[in-house]
Amino acid sequence: MNKKYLFGIIIVLLVGVIAVSVFNRKKENNLVVGSLLPLSGQYGAYGTMAQRGQLLALDEIKSKYNDSIKIAFFDTEYLKDVALSRLMEAKNNNVKYFVEIFGSDQVEHCLDYAYNNNLFVFSGVDTKPDLVEKGKGNFACIMPSDADATREIFLWMEEQNMKNVAILYVNDDWGEGLLSSALYNLSNSSLNLVGQFDINRNQQSFTSTVSKIKEKNPDALCVFIYPDDGGRFIKEASRQNLKAELYATENFTGNDMIKTAQSLAEGVKLIIPATSGNNPVNKQLVEKYMEKYKEEPTIFALKGYDAVLVLYDVLQKAKNIASEDYTIDDVKNVIRDNYHFYGATGDIGFNEKGEFIPTKYERMVYTIKDKEIQLVPVK
Repeated sequence: MNKKYLFGIIIVLLVGVIAVSVFNRKKENNLVVGSLLPLSGQYGAYGTMAQRGQLLALDEIKSKYNDSIKIAFFDTEYLKDVALSRLMEAKNNNVKYFVEIFGSDQVEHCLDYAYNNNLFVFSGVDTKPDLVEKGKGNFACIMPSDADATREIFLWMEEQNMKNVAILYVNDDWGEGLLSSALYNLSNSSLNLVGQFDINRNQQSFTSTVSKIKEKNPDALCVFIYPDDGGRFIKEASRQNLKAELYATENFTGNDMIKTAQSLAEGVKLIIPATSGNNPVNKQLVEKYMEKYKEEPTIFALKGYDAVLVLYDVLQKAKNIASEDYTIDDVKNVIRDNYHFYGATGDIGFNEKGEFIPTKYERMVYTIKDKEIQLVPVK
């Protein structure tokens, strides 16, 4: 064969290979979204729960859509200034979409920077009622707010014929936010507030706190404190024979409270956003999670999973509407335009302001079952 002819064939084939390679690279999804989680420190367990759910969502996107977006994880240590620093770091690395800034006080501290730098923050777990308003459209969340949770707690108390209520809360942004929501909803109920008591984060002794609560003799006590503090409080409440029924939010689904309180947690009641356990998406996720991590997913893992899938879906819809050059404004318009998604936690939708439309809540109680303390639905 003529050498020049052979050389020409080789050149044509090389050009073809290069062209296909370039085309395929253009088809690849190079999207990187940020996730700011407490992956170390005293809240590291919660960040890990959310991260595991997010990673399983990436697996789902890969298998279902043959797409490979990436998540850049940043450890905030659950410190506001660290969270803001991590957000700046991510922005400097051209990340402009975020699937989590874990913690209401953390994200609130970051919202002005996000808005001023045209960053969009999506969350599966943050619950402070006014975050969407403060985000000025650059923040959305799929967890019902504290205002909804406290209202559901008081409805449950009323159905249980409770009369006198006390509130125990931690004196930080999260606890004071819950207190504010609780006081508002309490004023619209038939319940009577007999006392409110604050504690410090990582408080070791609850002897005096329990004694003061006993003096008020409440029928029910709202416990808006962190799980590890909650375990120590429950032990002391049991020692002093506090008679009040204890009610808490989804933060008591972590293991930290049970590790300390153990069987003494029996009877503690929780209000948790409904996770639609009978839906096939939930069942599939629970099976995958248990197979990989050898434990059942908490609400934080479920919401982390859904947050990734919802953000991915929203970004794809924005791309379909506005082409590859979609902007954050296009993303916000998708969310506000009667958006709905069915995930592991059920139906997810937003109103015209971009606020999450709350789903139903589940009533749960800690019970001794098969010689172990377990969280089971109230029937």
